[in-house]
Amino acid sequence: MPTNSLQLQLAAASQMNTLLALIDTAQAPNIISELTKLEPLLTPIVFFSEIEIASPALIALPPYVESSPLWQRVSSQLTNNPASLTLIASPNTGQVLHDHLAAWMLVQLPTDNTEMVLALWDPIVLAALLGNPSDTSLYVTGPILTRSQREAFLVPINSWWYSARDGDIHQLVPKAPTPTPPLTAQPVTLPLLLTQQQLDALTDVNLPDQLLAYLYENQSNLIEPIPQKQRYETVRAALSQANQIGLQNMRDRLNYICATLIYGTQMHTNSSIRQLLQQVHEQQITLTQALEQFP
Repeated sequence: MPTNSLQLQLAAASQMNTLLALIDTAQAPNIISELTKLEPLLTPIVFFSEIEIASPALIALPPYVESSPLWQRVSSQLTNNPASLTLIASPNTGQVLHDHLAAWMLVQLPTDNTEMVLALWDPIVLAALLGNPSDTSLYVTGPILTRSQREAFLVPINSWWYSARDGDIHQLVPKAPTPTPPLTAQPVTLPLLLTQQQLDALTDVNLPDQLLAYLYENQSNLIEPIPQKQRYETVRAALSQANQIGLQNMRDRLNYICATLIYGTQMHTNSSIRQLLQQVHEQQITLTQALEQFP
């Protein structure tokens, strides 16, 4: 989304909503103090008050004015550090929205009902939960939440914006009601009890980042020749290809990614490699056996 489109959307949303920033202070430890210096009346509301540092926070912002130093700072933060904040338009006050989001941040695991924190402040998690196939940088495009869960989650939210890795701004908007039969699903109760499928999807949301971190630490000679802005996408694409040939365990996925970094386009153009990977896909040989025969 072009920046001028975001400006128009924020200006329109300001007329009937409160605009708020959901901030990950671990990613941007100084942003709240910077904003309160520009606008002393701002009052951030933290989500986990027992945590002394790096607790996510919600802060209600003044109506959007493009020339405002505060909004220029917020816009700069959104585009230059995408993981640090998202913007929300809500008809409710900051405290009401905080309480609503806080109730959704605690979920239960399907095996033993153990509670886990759901990182709604992370744009990648948010986009995967609600679903955004237009964001091609996502590994898990979602939606992870069911339709009834999404509707309940978005009740006090009229719009939600985040910046993707490539700098594009995405707007997540509740869909207008459609003339479909009433939902037959059970009412959503909180804390939300995840299904195993939902938990697996959430576990995979940041998988490319985890694998990229492993490569930095253990195979830096393979990843460093790639331009920095292309590294995540290279790993994400290779991981998706590994899934397509049926690789499930982490060791095989890593080995496939390393092979991709070594062989590059030959993974798709070399007939011998393609034949070996087809045999892996058909479970005739293991990936380890295939790699041993790579030219």
